[in-house]
Amino acid sequence: MRCRPKLLIIRYSYSIVLTNITITNSSLWTVTVVESDNVLFDNVTIIDDRRWSNNDGIDLINSRNIIIRNSNISTGDDCIAIISHDSSSMYNITVENMDLESTSAAIKVSSFEANSTGDMYNMIFRNIRIANTNRGLCLAPHWGSGRISNILFEQMYIETRFFGLDWWGSAEPIYVTGLSMSVDRQWTGILNNVTFRNIIAKGEQGIIVRGNISILQNIHFENISLVINRWSNVTEHPSHDYRPSQEPQMSWAEVDGIFALDINEFYLQDINIEFNQPKQYYYGQCLNLSNITQMVKVNVQC
Repeated sequence: MRCRPKLLIIRYSYSIVLTNITITNSSLWTVTVVESDNVLFDNVTIIDDRRWSNNDGIDLINSRNIIIRNSNISTGDDCIAIISHDSSSMYNITVENMDLESTSAAIKVSSFEANSTGDMYNMIFRNIRIANTNRGLCLAPHWGSGRISNILFEQMYIETRFFGLDWWGSAEPIYVTGLSMSVDRQWTGILNNVTFRNIIAKGEQGIIVRGNISILQNIHFENISLVINRWSNVTEHPSHDYRPSQEPQMSWAEVDGIFALDINEFYLQDINIEFNQPKQYYYGQCLNLSNITQMVKVNVQC
C-alpha cells in the first residue's frame, strides 16, 4: 500500500469542518477520520475510479459526533464506512441528504480487529439516494465484540445491480449479518435495535439478514417496497455472499424477497415485494424465514 497513499487523514482532532470541496481519483481511502470528535462534512464531492478496490469515500474509525450531509460520493469501494478498530466508543453519527454510488457497499457499519470492543450506537441515515451500486446498506461486524445498536435508516431510494465475483456482495439492497471472519477471528458482540423505514428498493438480490440469535436482536423493517429484477449482463448468478466469513464464503441460493436466519425479535410491517417478469429460474420465496424468535408480520404483500 506504500504506493497507494491515503489522501486525507483527520486524526485525534476536534471541531473540524470540510465544506464545498471536491476530491477526485484517490487511489486508497479518500478521507479517513480516526479517534476524532465533532466533525462536519457539508457539500463534499468525492469521485473515484469505480474499478479500484479500497478507494473508500469517507471512513470513520472510532470517532463520534459526526455529520455528513448534502454530499455526493462515487467510489469503487465503500462510499461511507463506519468501522470499530479499538475499545473507544463511536456514537452520534448522522448521514443525510446524500447521493451515493459504489461498486462495493454504499454504507457499511462493521468491525475488523481483535480489540474492536468499543460500542457503536446512535446512528441516523436518512434522505439518501443509492444507485448503480453492488450492495446498498451493509451492517456486517466480523471480528471483535462490543454492542452495535440504535441505528435508523429511513427515507431512502436504493438501486443495486450485480457487478461480479471480484466484489463482495451480490446486489443486496440491504444486508445485515453477524458472522465471524474465521475460527480465530470471532465476532462475539451484539447487533440490536436496528430499524429500516420508508425505503424504496430495486435490486437483483433480495434483503438478507443472517447471524445467530445471541447476536442479531430486535431488527425492524417498516414500510419497505422491494422490486427484484435482473438487468445486469453479468453471467454469474447472484448467490449468497458472506465474505469475509468462516461460513461458506459464497453459496448458491435462490433469490428470495427477504431471507432471514437466526434472529431474536424480527419485525416486518407494511412490506411489499414484487418479482419482475420474465421470471428467472433462481427466483425463490417472498419470505424465507428460519429460526426466528418473536416474529411479527403485519401487512406483508407479495
